[in-house]
Amino acid sequence: MNQIGVAIAMQKFDQGRRRIVKRNRNMFFSSVLILGISLNVLLSKEPDAVSSSLPAKGVIHEINRKDSTKNNYLDIGASKVNSEKAYNDNNKNNLNSSKLDNNRSEHHAISSTPKDSKDASLENRISTYAYDDFYKFRDNNFYKDLRISNAQKQLSKYAFKNNEMVFVTDKTFQKTMLFQIRDNYTITPLDSVETMSGDINQTYLYYGQFSVAKLSRSYRFIEEFDCSTGKNHGNKTRFGDAKTPEGIFSALSIETSHNNTFDGYKVYGPYFVRLVNSIGFHGNGTDTVKVKSWKSDRAYKEPEPIGIYDNNFGHGLSHGCIRQDNSVVRRLVESSTIKNMTRFVVYEDTNLTSILNKNYWSDDKNRPVSYTYHHSSVERKNE
Repeated sequence: MNQIGVAIAMQKFDQGRRRIVKRNRNMFFSSVLILGISLNVLLSKEPDAVSSSLPAKGVIHEINRKDSTKNNYLDIGASKVNSEKAYNDNNKNNLNSSKLDNNRSEHHAISSTPKDSKDASLENRISTYAYDDFYKFRDNNFYKDLRISNAQKQLSKYAFKNNEMVFVTDKTFQKTMLFQIRDNYTITPLDSVETMSGDINQTYLYYGQFSVAKLSRSYRFIEEFDCSTGKNHGNKTRFGDAKTPEGIFSALSIETSHNNTFDGYKVYGPYFVRLVNSIGFHGNGTDTVKVKSWKSDRAYKEPEPIGIYDNNFGHGLSHGCIRQDNSVVRRLVESSTIKNMTRFVVYEDTNLTSILNKNYWSDDKNRPVSYTYHHSSVERKNE
């Protein structure tokens, strides 16, 4: 019995010893695994991070310091190669562009300010657009917004009725624009209302002791059309000076004009809207809709260019009238958009005309030397 008890005790002791060895072995392998993961994370950090997280005197720190030094040498070498390449590329680009820049006139120098920068001056932006378009005017949203803003300033000088339709002719851009006058009402506390300034576009109506209704005016842009004004610059001063008069006018009459002639040709289109004396708002050339036999008609007049066709800022081809495309005049009159007493505002921004004429050329012989080089070497891109 004693031998059996000793054998059982030895067996249990052996089982306990094996469990302890197995547990210690598992703990050892777990510790080794955690240590390996920690080292991997530390080694993947930047050299500065490694040096700050490890002892100053350690094998691992020394290895990372040597690797960091090696990487620094590699970075310096790569940076030197990239710098030399960038220097060579820059010299090459400067050499290619110097031919153009040396020949460019002073006021056509490339503007360092982006087109969309709010603080860019008007002349710098126009100069940039002129250069990009090879000194041949091409309309864009910037010019459209500019002439709409100028037209609204012109409208603010006059008194109009609410919902009135008004035409504005901009001689600078050879455009006629249609606006609708709109009155807007807002309620403002009486104590916050400033002293009335006398602006004809702001009327104050008092209600009671504590509030005031303020009437403000806006000018809603509807559409625009190409036109052609007098062939000479400036405001009309005498009969026969081929200038278009400026100011505000009312439609005195609307006359059918497809058979009316000037110098033996049917030049007035379908309708003639008389503004003052012999000056009117009319079509451009013979009306081929109402003149059925226009192909064989000796009085037939082919339409002349309208709008900006050869950098003709501030003037067109007429003798003082405002020419429109025949289809535009027909639509506006027959839809009653133009009727008796419809008002027309005609103006020219002479300062803007001068800037545009300075930056765009009307013929090749007046263009700078850089034009030929730029035009032949740069591909034109549509906006």
